Amino acid sequence: MANNILHVVNSQALGGGIGTVLDYLDQGLNQTGTYQSSILKTNADDIGRDGYEQVEKDGMPGNFIYDQKFLEQEISNYDIIHIHGVPSYRILEAIDSLRKKGYCPKIVNTCHSSVKKEVEAYLETSDETEDVKCLKDMVDYGLMQDPGRFNETYWGSAIYRQEKVMTFADRVQHMNRSYLDEIVSEYSAEENMFKQRVVYNGIDVIPERKITSRPKKKRILYSGRFAIEKGIEELIESLPKILAEHPDAEIKLMGGDKEGKVTNYYKEKTEALFRESFGSQASNYLDKINFTGWLTDKQHIEDCYDWCDFLIAPSKDESFCLAVAEALNHQRIPIMTNTPSLNELYLSNNTGIGIEPENRDAEGIANVVNKALSEIGSIAMSENAREGRKLVTERYSLDAVMDQQIRLYEELLK
Repeated sequence: MANNILHVVNSQALGGGIGTVLDYLDQGLNQTGTYQSSILKTNADDIGRDGYEQVEKDGMPGNFIYDQKFLEQEISNYDIIHIHGVPSYRILEAIDSLRKKGYCPKIVNTCHSSVKKEVEAYLETSDETEDVKCLKDMVDYGLMQDPGRFNETYWGSAIYRQEKVMTFADRVQHMNRSYLDEIVSEYSAEENMFKQRVVYNGIDVIPERKITSRPKKKRILYSGRFAIEKGIEELIESLPKILAEHPDAEIKLMGGDKEGKVTNYYKEKTEALFRESFGSQASNYLDKINFTGWLTDKQHIEDCYDWCDFLIAPSKDESFCLAVAEALNHQRIPIMTNTPSLNELYLSNNTGIGIEPENRDAEGIANVVNKALSEIGSIAMSENAREGRKLVTERYSLDAVMDQQIRLYEELLK
């Protein structure tokens, strides 16, 4: 008899890396014959309260769940509830109710990032608006230590719910050891260290016959949301410096937002920066930059990775960075911030090029990229690309990660 796994995920998170990885995991588990995997998509307001759920089985969406009792009945049908990220209050309350009744499934939580760290990053990078001032006041009055006092606010609610799910979960998964140590420290969870595990993200490894040669035409790809924490501001500001030194380079920015508002904002900002830097010659350089917009077609995304020589990921922080793994999957060379987690996952394995965190500004990014472009045909670059492909195949393939995940499930179901 197959073990039933229910993956719980906020529907808003499905457009990014979480959605991609969850698709892999759901399909992979169902193919084992030992596990029956389903997805519960949650929809809630900004503070995680009012909303509804919908179960998806075998890719087919089911009925909407509005009633809390029906939600409890649905959850009780599974052996393991695997919560990806921060759950809504409805999920927390349903699990709490089932525990009190004595028939709650085992709970696994994948902790994608620290909400407390997101607060710090937001305050560090945001302009001094009224909302920012209000958040600073909440931090001064104990937001990080006692988030429950602020659970009617966005950040207070998110920290509280993350703290809650990590406390009652039977296992808490992290995507690297650096994040595990940081989050345990930030949430003072040392007494729960026994339940913490590292389970890497997984990607679908491309067959060797489909790997294309690097074009060696100085092509740079950015892939992902245009979010401040992803380093999009610094990257945009670095582009004139890159093209001034390498006017034959090409840059493709893949992603942004589904509505196109954020994409258009950065496109206009790029145009203004180039007019300021190059005057009447700006159009000659702007022709080298392509904003693809938000892409969903898998083949189109694959083509973008095949097109490039380098992937640029100047993020402030990352738990795994799916874009880096995908670049290595295609035997392309990622340029990334040398954070503890990305160093652990990639750079320490001689795969990729690092940007030191203190140099993660326009000039620092441009210096690293320009040096890479100048050495594009070197033997070291080719070796880097080969090692990256090997790393992904052996450690971050869907099969390797599936083995990790199943061992964790089996440990809980003994």
